[in-house]
Amino acid sequence: SRTSNGYFVNNEFNRKPVLKLAQKIPFLFVISIIFSGFTSCALIRGLELLSLQSDIQPKSESAKSFIQETQLSLIVPIRFYTWVKVENSDRVRPDISSGSLDFEYNGSDDFLLKTVTQDDKIISIWGNQILSQSKDYRYLIFSPFVPAVYALEKGQDPLDIAFEALNQILADESYKSYETELINVFQEGIWKYRTGGSAWANYKAEHFTVKNKTIKFK
Repeated sequence: SRTSNGYFVNNEFNRKPVLKLAQKIPFLFVISIIFSGFTSCALIRGLELLSLQSDIQPKSESAKSFIQETQLSLIVPIRFYTWVKVENSDRVRPDISSGSLDFEYNGSDDFLLKTVTQDDKIISIWGNQILSQSKDYRYLIFSPFVPAVYALEKGQDPLDIAFEALNQILADESYKSYETELINVFQEGIWKYRTGGSAWANYKAEHFTVKNKTIKFK
């Protein structure tokens, strides 16, 4: 069956998004569609996803290293931002596809994300805090902060954008149960974001620092 956001699921995989399966086992993904009795529409959608995966290749050596070190896929935020709508989310796919938004991993420094601009390209540098989240759910931290890169680069507050994206993702039935898998700073953070007002403002001030185009959590 298909969720409202275009993800095909089956009981065997406990409604896990097909995106996650395609990322890990693309060949078996196609085979599973054929032998699970999915409709031809599902097969077409699945093949479309695999086509997207082959089209969106890292444009730089740093991006390839980022993917290897973090075990994250650039496909995941691209797929999310076909239905998650926050400021600059419409830039995610074209900028990743063109290489004008680049990715780099710096495991030697204790931060989540920082940005630099080089030759009209924004380089998002991800520190070792991204690895604080377990591998299976790391994309739930990574993806919300991708559009926040643009706010960080402009000296604006990136946290409202990131947590709004996370809130929209977790509102979907396919991801709702994963909220409890988030590390504490993000699990508690999403609760405070939903509360809003001074509760959210105080939480940001106490648990995050945003300075010099760098985000750290405590």
